[in-house]
Amino acid sequence: MVQFTVGILAFWFLGFAFAYGDVDGGFIGTKYFLGGEILDDGHGAAFSTYVLAGTMVLFILNLAVSERIQYHAYVITAFLMMVLVWPIAAAWIWGGGFLATELDAPAQDNGGTITIYLFAGAFSVVAVLLSGKRPGKFGGQPQVPFVMGNHQFYVVGCLLTILGIFALNSSTGPMAMANSWVSGAAASGVALKILTFARVDLESHYITLFQGFIAGLVGVSTVGQNAQLWIGLIIGILSGLLFVLGFKLCQWLKLDDAVNVTGTFFLPAFFGGLWPGFFDDTVGVFMDSDDDGNTLVAQIISVLVVTAWAVVLSGVHFAVLKFTNILGLPEELATKGLEGVE
Repeated sequence: MVQFTVGILAFWFLGFAFAYGDVDGGFIGTKYFLGGEILDDGHGAAFSTYVLAGTMVLFILNLAVSERIQYHAYVITAFLMMVLVWPIAAAWIWGGGFLATELDAPAQDNGGTITIYLFAGAFSVVAVLLSGKRPGKFGGQPQVPFVMGNHQFYVVGCLLTILGIFALNSSTGPMAMANSWVSGAAASGVALKILTFARVDLESHYITLFQGFIAGLVGVSTVGQNAQLWIGLIIGILSGLLFVLGFKLCQWLKLDDAVNVTGTFFLPAFFGGLWPGFFDDTVGVFMDSDDDGNTLVAQIISVLVVTAWAVVLSGVHFAVLKFTNILGLPEELATKGLEGVE
């Protein structure tokens, strides 16, 4: 909770100004520092939406690096993330920056597929790489088994995440909500059938059902408001396959992504950022539009630019933390787990 407190105050201090304050086709905002003029200009709702989105970014990062990061690293990361790193990325599309105004077609990201989930996923994958593996995760004998410790907490956490994504999707309109249901259900079903084939353990079923559903919500977040329901079904199936791919990649590459952020957020969001260019009912290249592929080009550029920004900033940030010995947990705590050390 301290991390979110620090992050929200940092966003009020400078972050909202950088993300939303008169960006006007540029790189960064220049207005609303310390919350000034938000009341006068009627942007209280925008501030609240950005806070929800920013805390979702922090939450996703926390999931990826669970049980490996020191307390001070969490707090420092929350401050820098919300005061500068994420607000700049948010400014480029949501704040009316260059990705929204300077391309042949404006980048589409009303549901936050690129600004929230892709950014958080890319940032988290680099964090996982630099924070290393938990002792015994891939080889050796762990002193604490890597199993789901409390199924009830897991279910509650997933349901809260689903509600948060639904809240963000609902802000774009009722059709986005309808496609969210269809896409989430399709992704969950695909992931369940592929990953739990011939497996009866409860943990695998929980993971595929709940996180597969979340992957479907992420994949359809931006295109959902202007897409037919059968498009939501297709995106859900694709998101389910991407969830499976992310899950398997982490195993094959021995990437200690604690709760499969790669498959749940990063991969569905990477391709989800492209879907408007293909499936949007007005400008998608597959939907008999007159857009001439301009939106698709804008989506490709936006996905690549935001991914690159997240990867570079995450690499620099966590490399500095690692070099200064602020990043990783002490060996005893990392080996025995939080419950194993008094």
